[in-house]
Amino acid sequence: MLGCSVIEIMPSNGRVPAELIEAGYRSSQYGLVVFILNNVTYQAVNLVLDPVVRTMPLSIPGVLYVKIGDEQRVREAVTSASIVYFASNSLYNFAANYGAAPKLVHLDLPPQSNDTDELSAIREHIPPPQTVDWHHHSFHHISAA
Repeated sequence: MLGCSVIEIMPSNGRVPAELIEAGYRSSQYGLVVFILNNVTYQAVNLVLDPVVRTMPLSIPGVLYVKIGDEQRVREAVTSASIVYFASNSLYNFAANYGAAPKLVHLDLPPQSNDTDELSAIREHIPPPQTVDWHHHSFHHISAA
């Protein structure tokens, strides 16, 4: 998994983030992408990706699914990642505890009831969603140390 990209996939407003899943898969043609699934099933991701996979070459690295509860595999992904996109405090805290240092925040998510003060402070410096291209940036971003 060395140098992979990690993207946390979790529902937003009760919906699976289809555009993020598709963008993550498309970016996997340049290197392995690990989807950390947080309250999202493999089947839900596959439903989004089935039509996309048919349009992509079979020779790409592709995506690897890891459930957020699989601490060992999440740790392996986060500690070997070149970039981590997180959507929850859980993954942010986990990544920070294992050496990933906060860097840039590319796009805000709606405030969550479990936001920490640190994330709330970060959100104040995020551009409004309508000013950011959803196809290029979707979640908070930290670089692995």
